[in-house]
Amino acid sequence: MSKLNLCIVRLILLIPIIVFLCGCNSSDDNSSSTNSVNVVVDYKSNTLLNKYDITIFVNRTELGEISQGEKKTFSTSLSSGTNRLRAVRTGRDNNSFEVEFDVQKNGNYNFTANARMSGIELVFNNGPSGPELILFSLLPILMFIGLFYLLRRDSKTEKSNDKILSAITFSKIYSIRKIASLCGLTNEKTAKLINDAIDTANDLSDNERENPEAEKYRILRNARIDTVKNMIILDDNALSIASKPAKGTRKFGKKSKLPTIASPNNVIQERSKIVTCEYCGVKTSINSDSSIKCKQCGAPLSS
Repeated sequence: MSKLNLCIVRLILLIPIIVFLCGCNSSDDNSSSTNSVNVVVDYKSNTLLNKYDITIFVNRTELGEISQGEKKTFSTSLSSGTNRLRAVRTGRDNNSFEVEFDVQKNGNYNFTANARMSGIELVFNNGPSGPELILFSLLPILMFIGLFYLLRRDSKTEKSNDKILSAITFSKIYSIRKIASLCGLTNEKTAKLINDAIDTANDLSDNERENPEAEKYRILRNARIDTVKNMIILDDNALSIASKPAKGTRKFGKKSKLPTIASPNNVIQERSKIVTCEYCGVKTSINSDSSIKCKQCGAPLSS
């Protein structure tokens, strides 16, 4: 991954920290002030039983009534710190429920109300729902899209690098214009990628230059781009090193003939022969291990 891409990734990862710090600073500024608050109550509907209206109070101040199945927003001003929201069944004060919630800034504070057999339930849904929360909810998606884009761009850049290095190393093409045409890139983009590859080659240590992955870069060590001729100027020493076969490879010459393996019949023909005895006329097969006398009459045999 290039240095620019790393900076972008770091910036994306820093966004939550920046938003969090901004939120903390805003909380500190409003710690002793009055905040403009929207109390949002979502009163869930029941099908048959426990169907009644409720009245909403905040810190003993009545905000208003809300019917079952209704979602209502009550605007008010609240001091920073702990506040209390209370839901009471309209006309029956003995059926009520109260929750505490912390106010540190302007925004929406969301609650869910339910009418149960046991009485009213009131749940604080972790407000406020301001621009910060929208950003936090979208942040994972934005980070994923950003990282996916960077990885995809790096993959395309790697493929372009392979094409460029192949054109230089194997096709012996040193013209920027020809390489750009071959790779489907602009001259400026091609020159930039070649300069990056030259930097990579110069940054490799001697041990890394023997690495098969880094092998393709060694031809560009100490190379430069002639901006007048729009050509790559290779270093003579690097060019001579790159022309040598890499370690672990063999240079094959003419094929050497493998020795033929003689068959048993050939061995017999090479090591034995038939001789006719001059005295009795009997034919005898002789070899280096057998006697040179006729087996019939005992006369000596001439090989």
